[in-house]
Amino acid sequence: MDIEQILNRIFARAAGDPSLSWASGSTMPAEAFREFIKTTEDVSVLLKDIERNGNLVIFGGDKSTIPLIGMASRQLQKAVAGAAPTTIPTFSTGKNEIEPTEVILPINIPYDALEDAIGKTAQETGQIAANAAVDQIIGDLSMAAVANDLEDLVINGDTASGTPFLQTFNGAIKLVKASGTKYTPGAVETVMEWLAGMFNAAPAQVRKGGQTAFWVSTTDFSDLWDAYQSRNTGLGDAAITQDQQGSLRYRGVPVKELISMPAHVGFFGRQKAWYAGFKRVISVERLRNPRARMIEYTLTARVGHTEVLNYLVYGERTVA
Repeated sequence: MDIEQILNRIFARAAGDPSLSWASGSTMPAEAFREFIKTTEDVSVLLKDIERNGNLVIFGGDKSTIPLIGMASRQLQKAVAGAAPTTIPTFSTGKNEIEPTEVILPINIPYDALEDAIGKTAQETGQIAANAAVDQIIGDLSMAAVANDLEDLVINGDTASGTPFLQTFNGAIKLVKASGTKYTPGAVETVMEWLAGMFNAAPAQVRKGGQTAFWVSTTDFSDLWDAYQSRNTGLGDAAITQDQQGSLRYRGVPVKELISMPAHVGFFGRQKAWYAGFKRVISVERLRNPRARMIEYTLTARVGHTEVLNYLVYGERTVA
């Protein structure tokens, strides 16, 4: 068994179930994380969306402020010759802030899990080179776990939950349910009826603005595949024969699977509605603990998130 196989076994994780747990307060390298999610395939879909839209904020102060500006949906008035209008529309302004919270990712690797790999790569490159390869693989796997854990926090975090991991900060579900747009059907719905309901519940400026997406759970994403598969069309054939990773489309809008999203819960809105921030506080330590026959890895950083709530619609699907 080579190094990659051993380490992948150590870090094995079920979908949506992080194998690496964070203490309540955790950190990682900000710049390294930015490069990591640009180049690594198997990481959070949501964080890739945030990075792609330029909403991954690396900052050095205590908090980062996101200014908001907008106008009401209807501004035009009837004009009267020789008379000034009685109502003058103004811009509404506001701000969202990303306030970072310290996080830590402690990892313990037993000696016996690595001893057969160290110095025994396929190319027999020797002790120093093998150790370097192990460090790189551990770093990559650790950041992949962090990316998926952070997606869970951004979606499901809840400071009142009593769960230390989720208490790092409030997630999008709690925030949008409290002060955003919600779609809650009263009757049992198919997945397509549910997507249509969220789409129609969104403000007109969100629907018409373009660059929108649906984010749904694995269960609902699978239901949509099955619905397409049952149709005698090219799309139905593709649902059986093509790679089912990535995005489907409904009404031309991408439908994206998030492994951390609870079943029958989803969002529709602007892809720019999500923001995540990393403060430039970086700590990566490795400690050899010979008495415990253990190598300890500790990654630390400061992370935070916020959403532009007016650009997201939260939807709960009613199923039989």
